[in-house]
Amino acid sequence: MLRVLLLPLALLVLSAFSPVAHAASFACEKAATPFEHAVCDNPLLSAKDSLLAKAFATAIGGLEKPSAGVMRSQQRDWLGFVQRDCLDGADPLTTGAYGSDQVTCFLDGYDRRITALEDSRMMGGVRIYPSTSYAVLPDTSPDTNAYNKVARYDAAIPQIDGGERGGIAFNKFMARQGAELSALLASPDGSGLDATADSSLRIYVEAVYPARISTKALRYWYGHGAAHGQTDISNQHFLRMEARPLVASDVFEGDDWRQALLDLSVIQLKTLLGDSLMLDDPTTLAEYVIDPARWSFGDNGLEIQFQQYEVTAYALGSPKVTIGWEALSGYLSTSYDQVLYGY
Repeated sequence: MLRVLLLPLALLVLSAFSPVAHAASFACEKAATPFEHAVCDNPLLSAKDSLLAKAFATAIGGLEKPSAGVMRSQQRDWLGFVQRDCLDGADPLTTGAYGSDQVTCFLDGYDRRITALEDSRMMGGVRIYPSTSYAVLPDTSPDTNAYNKVARYDAAIPQIDGGERGGIAFNKFMARQGAELSALLASPDGSGLDATADSSLRIYVEAVYPARISTKALRYWYGHGAAHGQTDISNQHFLRMEARPLVASDVFEGDDWRQALLDLSVIQLKTLLGDSLMLDDPTTLAEYVIDPARWSFGDNGLEIQFQQYEVTAYALGSPKVTIGWEALSGYLSTSYDQVLYGY
């Protein structure tokens, strides 16, 4: 059963105006729970808690009241999550003390939370903040090993603060993208979660132009007992004026661009990977190279993302090739520069 992750905002709001002991974000003489004592008793965790408090205060700065309220609620969710995430059975301690392994786990959880909060910022005149979700379930399967006693899920998607039409449409688009990429966002009640796996999704804004907002999605999935986890990278592009996602015809026109893009991609992969390229049949890449979710737009050309295992060994990661704009000039739509840069 999915654990409810709502706790009082104990660490970040409890004593914003109280005398501070140690470096924690709250008065340690008032520590009452095993988690609060762990924060106060460990100098590294205490310092990390103070840093998190600053990151959170910065992240909600300048937000309108509804958006700030969402982030406060999600911070409470995270506080419940991090305690359950670090203990077998997914239940926080009510008595006793956390051990060194749990403290190390807390430190890692703090780092991930701070990274998520750093996605709250102004960019290209747009105020962006992360909407986050967390869940943890006990893994009680017979094959569970000593290192995977819980299944942990987290997801973060960008949202635009304020209620203007373009922002509302972008927020809905990101919610749909998040649900496609994360089981946690697709089934927030927990019914669709696998208790024998970990999953993480972070979508962040990469570029803001007058005509386009582009985001990058980093997704990680690890099945307990597997030799290693899986990572994939994708891109989402939102046209602000039309309030819709970018499609291939916004960039290319005619009938020949698909084959040209495939041929040019194969040439670049051979140059990049050499003998490490694993590609018996180049046509297997056709559906990848024409997918806008594989594209990012650089000054030097169109960048095309490939995932782990698709074209080379796992150890070489997720290669990316760049096709120069000059090589694509005969296939580009007449308005592609407006789409890409908002001229």
